[in-house]
Amino acid sequence: EYGTARRTGTPSDPRQRLRSYEDMLVDDMARDQYYWSPMAQHDRGSLASLDSLRKGGPPPANWRQPELPEVIAMLGFRLDAVKSNAAAYLQHLCYRNDKVKTDVRKLKGIPVLVGLLDHPKKEVHYGACGALKNISYGRDQDNKVAIKNCDGVPALVRLLRKARDMDLTEVITGTLWNLSSHDSIKMAIVDNALHALTDEVIIPHSGWEREPSEDSKPRHIEWESVLTNTIGCLRNVSSERSEARRKLRECDGLVDALLYIVQAEIGQKDLDSKLVENCVCLLRNLSYQVHREIPHAERYQEAPINAANNAGPHAASCFGAKKGKGKKQAEDPSTDIV
Repeated sequence: EYGTARRTGTPSDPRQRLRSYEDMLVDDMARDQYYWSPMAQHDRGSLASLDSLRKGGPPPANWRQPELPEVIAMLGFRLDAVKSNAAAYLQHLCYRNDKVKTDVRKLKGIPVLVGLLDHPKKEVHYGACGALKNISYGRDQDNKVAIKNCDGVPALVRLLRKARDMDLTEVITGTLWNLSSHDSIKMAIVDNALHALTDEVIIPHSGWEREPSEDSKPRHIEWESVLTNTIGCLRNVSSERSEARRKLRECDGLVDALLYIVQAEIGQKDLDSKLVENCVCLLRNLSYQVHREIPHAERYQEAPINAANNAGPHAASCFGAKKGKGKKQAEDPSTDIV
């Protein structure tokens, strides 16, 4: 299992462990912070009541907890404060609640959340992305497919290219990592997100430079949790098929940055981390069947020393004569891909 969440552990633990690869986003807020909403009928009532959710305290006697369809409807409200609070409330409701996630999908809430990723206000697109991260967590593959089917991957990439702070980038990359566990979404991530993840996250925050100076040397990795999410996502998609691995190998700077991260972590004596694991596993996947998958691979095949030695029922090899019926499949991801 891989990790998309921040590190957790005891304060004395110098290497706090990461949680599983689809850990959900949950704010460090009181659990009842978003519980109350009024029976609002007009603009001011909606704005005042939803703004008051952030302040805590006991609700008025005539307030009630909103129904899920009401919360989804608030995502389309004309006031940005209502949209952002509704998205944050959905994020809260979806935390470890598979039924609510399914209901959000059935109520057509996912396309609305994806649409809010392009909203100019950070509090709106941040809340929408957090809700999508929670919805994409878990074994219900239909939620992930629903995000993909409404162009969720390109929308996340557009937001990633505009993001300038670590918190938002961490939520975006965590959502992509969650989505990357589904086979039907892997190539969509490769085609739409590979270069953005490499150019916007991996290269700038790995410390690797295309034209290093003489005194350049590996240093402490920036934004480690974001890099862990991003490389974990690419680790997943690299197990899809040879076409995905070819595009990853050809992505300018990706392999160099991965090697640089591993070198930097070795220099810091910091090897027991999910970041190092994801880097090494991704590099291993990219080396899988490389002698067959690179362009013009036939040029690198060794010719037999003596053609006559190959005559007979079994061709010679460094592992001895092969036995058994038929040939082994060219790819066996279950045994060779990590």
